[in-house]
Amino acid sequence: MKKVPEEKVFQKVYPFTTENIGEYFKRLDLKDKDVFTVGSSLDQAFNALLLGAKNITVFDLNANTEEFYKLKRDMILSVPREKLFSEVLKQNKVSLDPDNFPKETVMHINPYLKNDYYFNVLREKLQEDRISIVYGDIFNIDDYLEKQKFDCMIFSNILQYLDFFAKNEDSYQFLSKNFQKWKEYLNKDGIMQLLYLYSFSMEDAIKPNNYLSTYNLRKVMAALKGNELMIEWFDDSFNNEKDAIVTYTKKM
Repeated sequence: MKKVPEEKVFQKVYPFTTENIGEYFKRLDLKDKDVFTVGSSLDQAFNALLLGAKNITVFDLNANTEEFYKLKRDMILSVPREKLFSEVLKQNKVSLDPDNFPKETVMHINPYLKNDYYFNVLREKLQEDRISIVYGDIFNIDDYLEKQKFDCMIFSNILQYLDFFAKNEDSYQFLSKNFQKWKEYLNKDGIMQLLYLYSFSMEDAIKPNNYLSTYNLRKVMAALKGNELMIEWFDDSFNNEKDAIVTYTKKM
């Protein structure tokens, strides 16, 4: 396996998601699908499993992802739903800013935490060993994955860090180059959730400039010209505003 440069490794993990997974996962149709997702809190993987994904590959640059997956999985299997939140936050060795995760919000936006029925369904599915972890750099994806195919690729908000990884290149050329590689891993009619945009209004979508490259949708769409992208809005997790996802569906 190709060594990942140490300065590029994000060593902390989030205890829980900050995304409104309950809203945007239902738009991805994960039932019986082979799913690629990123790690950190692992909530993307756990919720994908709950919603019927057949197999899930968690791909992440964080060397602590696999450790945290095993830790959180064991807690889900052994800790009552109502106590899971506090037990996860105790694992501050691998958690980032636990005070920024209100319990009520976390329980609301995570389908597997909404009630005991869903929690028990996830417990049953976790016995089936359908989640695998790959440690690697998404911008060098070919170095870590064989030519696998996925029905859904979930990038969460990792492209907020596009400028960091494209230090020596134009961000949009860098995005375009990698997007062409990522598409090769999608099955026909497969969906790629490319961007998760926090607190992003319709007015933000038409701004000529924004504070992050991937929030400048006009430039993103120009860079990915010829690929039809769709944007959808929904209630955000924390601020009574709107978040959005940008998706691509492979037609050929």
